[in-house]
Order: sequence, then C-alpha cells, then structure tokens
Amino acid sequence: MDRQKYQELVDTFFQWQQPAISQIFSELLSAVAAESASTPASIMSQNYETARANPEIHNLPGNLKDARDVIFPYFWGTDSWNNPLHLENVRGPANNASLIGMLACLLKNPNLCTDRYSQRSNELEVKAITTLANLIFYHTDDPWGVFTIGGTISNLYGAKIGLEKVLPNAMRTGLRGERVVGICSQASHYSNQTVAGWLGIGVDNLVEIPTDENLSMRLDLLE
Repeated sequence: MDRQKYQELVDTFFQWQQPAISQIFSELLSAVAAESASTPASIMSQNYETARANPEIHNLPGNLKDARDVIFPYFWGTDSWNNPLHLENVRGPANNASLIGMLACLLKNPNLCTDRYSQRSNELEVKAITTLANLIFYHTDDPWGVFTIGGTISNLYGAKIGLEKVLPNAMRTGLRGERVVGICSQASHYSNQTVAGWLGIGVDNLVEIPTDENLSMRLDLLE
C-alpha cells in the first residue's frame, strides 16, 4: 500500500468524523425500531460456506457508508436487546442507560487495569461495586470487587481465589501434585466444569451435589 492510500485509510476510518458516525448511529437505531415493530421473523438461513469462500479481505470500503452497507444486512433479523421477546440465558433487555455506557466505552479506552489509562473511569467501577455491596449488605464498610465479562470468568475468579486459599502460592508453584476438589450444585452453571479444567483441578474432581425440588443443594448429602 502506497503512502497516499495509507493516509486515506487512516483519515477515513481512524480520524473522528462526528457527523458521519452520528448519522450512521441514527440509521441503525431507526432500523432497530422498524424491526422491533414487525412480527417475529423465522430463523434465517446462514450461508457459512459462502462466507468462507468469499471473505472479501481484498475489498476495502471507500468510506463509512460503504462499511455501513456491508455490515447492516447481516444484523437484520438479529435479536435486539430492547425487543420484548428477548430473553437470552438469564439476562433481560439492556436498559438505555447501560447502552450509553457501552457506547462511551467503545469511543474511549477506559482500561481499568491502571489509573494511568483509565483516569477517572475507575471511579465508576468503585461506585458500582459499592452500590451492589450496599444492596446486599456485603462488606459495606470496605467493599471490594472487580468487573468481569460473564459467568465463566466470574467463576474463574472465584475458583482461583479459593485455590490460592487452600494451596498458598499456587499461582507460582502450581498444584504440586496435590488433589484439589471442587464442590458445586448439580444445577450449577456448566462453566464450573470449564473452570475446573482450566485451573488444573480436573473435571473428575468436581463434586456435584444433587438438588431438591427447589433446586437447592441437599444439605444432607452435602454433609
């Protein structure tokens, strides 16, 4: 790629173009609104073979509208967060305030791993964690927590902390041949098996306690 084409690429896709981006966001919201008003569509066909055969890696969009025209058709029919029929796993639709927060994170780079990157963004994490702690009356004087990306990673954090508690310094030395057993409900999330495998505990060392009709662990069997 020559220098001029490179600069055109940078100017088109990496320089801030507020009017163009705002217009495309508005069009996407209008498309979502129009789709939400229509009756539920049947399952759409997925052409995976065509996608593999024609990845279009050599076709560079000339502008943001070209990118819009390429992307939008693939999202038509996709379930929307605000659709009243949406219920994925145990999550309901995202509220509009959270969507605004997600947009802010996409536009900025709030790397919460270090204050140098996040600046004041970390304050929002502290506020959210403190709010949750007060809602459930958990360590309200000095609440602590981290944001994770889902159920599997949340369980990974918990299991890793537990592993470090029963085998101090396991982060450096590993399990050292020690047998570690995990206990969970038979109705618990499947990610417990994933985490047991990832951490070297082993799925065979995961003990699942049967549940009663209320899906609570049977304490008589746990004891």
